Amino acid sequence: MSQYRRARIDGGWFFFTLALADRSADLFVRHIERLRNAYAAARKRDAFETIAICVLPDHLRRYWEHAIRDDADLSRHVDYIHFNPVKHRLVSRACDWPHSSFHRYVARGLLPVDWGGDMRQPAGAGFGE
Repeated sequence: MSQYRRARIDGGWFFFTLALADRSADLFVRHIERLRNAYAAARKRDAFETIAICVLPDHLRRYWEHAIRDDADLSRHVDYIHFNPVKHRLVSRACDWPHSSFHRYVARGLLPVDWGGDMRQPAGAGFGE
């Protein structure tokens, strides 16, 4: 198993991902309740806050870790996360993907339901990376 170095920044914010070895699999969404339960157990054990999340069939964001530098960097990464199902052509609009914190942002009035536009129209450049 690989040994990864992890940044240790007390109070730091991080953008990170998990990916399946078999990128053609759909285990994360097929077993979404098991994933939610494991995630809740991890949050209970190691107190952390999830600012934004999107669960795709084969990954939770892309496989890397990035320390968030400032508010603008955080905003770009949140947008990237929410637009990811559209980018991967799983849906044509961010609001159509059920496994995303996008819906929480809409409910709180932080984003409009039509945010990100429609995949049939050019949109979404410049998010995250």
